[in-house]
Amino acid sequence: MFPMTVEWFGLPDSLKTHGKQIGYRLKGSTNDQLRQTWLRTAVPLCESLGFAVPAHRDPATDTYVLDYPLPVDFDEGARRWLMDRPITWDDVLVRWKRRGPGNAMFIERHSSAPRPSRAPRSSRAPRSSSAPRSPPRGCCRPSRR
Repeated sequence: MFPMTVEWFGLPDSLKTHGKQIGYRLKGSTNDQLRQTWLRTAVPLCESLGFAVPAHRDPATDTYVLDYPLPVDFDEGARRWLMDRPITWDDVLVRWKRRGPGNAMFIERHSSAPRPSRAPRSSRAPRSSSAPRSPPRGCCRPSRR
């Protein structure tokens, strides 16, 4: 799972252009910055729990470095990462879109789960079309001005 989580942060900054997204504050951090933030937490935690992690801290740069090329192939039949077989990011996208062998079971279980019942719209109080709708509680942070 470690390599997949590292992949979730997306292309390395050297392969991506997001200067405008950062400049306009549409994105707060680059992919590599987000990956480093996660590695700074995950690697020490995994090591403290006795797990071997294919990454190490470089004391000269105070960053975490992967001990394998990013991204790497995954053998779905054997369910293991092929750390010595680099692939392209296009290959990663193909793998992500397949969603793995458990996806069909998850979708089936989720779609057959009972849904909470709601009163029919006609029995609910009418909503004024001119009144603004407030967002659901807890979904939005107040803006910083």
